[in-house]
Amino acid sequence: MNAVRSKALKPFACISGVCLAATGAGAWAQEATQTGPRALEVVVVTATRLEVPLSETARSIAVIGRDEIESIQPQSVPATLAYQPNITVAGGPRPEIQSVNIRGLEGSKVLQTVDGARQSFESGHRPSYFLDPELLRSVEAVRGPASSLWGSGALGGLVAQNTIRAKDLLDDGDNFGGFLKSGYNGNDSGVISTAAVVGRTTELDWLLSGYYRDSSDIELGNGEQLQGSGSSAHGGMGKFNWQLARNQDLEFSYRRAEWDGNVPTNAAAEINDGSNFMISREQTTNNYNLSYRLDGESDLVNPEAQAYVNDVALDETRRSDGRSDRTRQKVYGVNLSNSSAMDGMKLLYGVDAYREDFDARRGGDDRPVPPDAETTVWSAYALAELPLASNWNLELGVRYDDY
Repeated sequence: MNAVRSKALKPFACISGVCLAATGAGAWAQEATQTGPRALEVVVVTATRLEVPLSETARSIAVIGRDEIESIQPQSVPATLAYQPNITVAGGPRPEIQSVNIRGLEGSKVLQTVDGARQSFESGHRPSYFLDPELLRSVEAVRGPASSLWGSGALGGLVAQNTIRAKDLLDDGDNFGGFLKSGYNGNDSGVISTAAVVGRTTELDWLLSGYYRDSSDIELGNGEQLQGSGSSAHGGMGKFNWQLARNQDLEFSYRRAEWDGNVPTNAAAEINDGSNFMISREQTTNNYNLSYRLDGESDLVNPEAQAYVNDVALDETRRSDGRSDRTRQKVYGVNLSNSSAMDGMKLLYGVDAYREDFDARRGGDDRPVPPDAETTVWSAYALAELPLASNWNLELGVRYDDY
């Protein structure tokens, strides 16, 4: 795959890795002689709802940054975690159906979030990850139970997806920029194009991005085509961050994605005419996210507030007889939290509330009727991290949920 970027190209980018390594070593030695040892970049984790360095967390967490994502060139969000210990990609080879398996648990037992907003769509063998990996800034995977922080769905762990921001694409002193990336995959004749334009002023950072993907069926190792693996997808994102005051900011983002293709009812199983039919699927997602953050003057008051809406719609038609399915879920959620620090202890407490409206319609008199339901949840939680000794932390969590 070849990619072209407007600002990511560096001098000598075409030189082999050996030469780059030798050049880098010389530069390191010279800088170390002049200025002393250079500190490595600190990896900050947000999946625990406390922004702390990865080295200080008490949990087993995998963090995949932007540079590693671009190196992997994943076709789906789950594929970004494919090389991490205790994590596997489930759902078969079709990227749009893939999911994350953490230590043997997957599906409704592994929760996912996008920019802190809960993503809870789960319906049979249908897809549950709707974010294009080109929009990712980082992916964080918590291995093991995270229910005390996130409630239902986080028994096996958490996959936190963080989207790109304007400052991720702008160097210091720059106020306008962007990138254009285009690639081609010879196996499935896949074409990928992504573009983003970013800018910032004294009080506002903004980003507008869009992507387009189109591919035919994947060719397997035996030369056969993987039926129902071709698709067409496009979407985009707008993100705006206002600096209301020196220590306050307000961020709004909107994402939309459309996908169209033919897939088996169960994409991880063998296609047959008896139970695993080919269907035509059109899916549309719309996501709205509004967040407010205050960095208090004291260590005790650092509140955050978030409101979000997720709208997922899937229209499916069985190709053999034209029978139809329509599945839709809308989620309305709010998060309110505050973090404090005292004598080395970190404390987080807050309230979660969300409502899920699930509506499904099926054609055909002899088919079972899928659920049509509403779920309302509100929760209160608290988390404390206590330093016991050097390299030893104790984490205590409590949560109450009302369904």
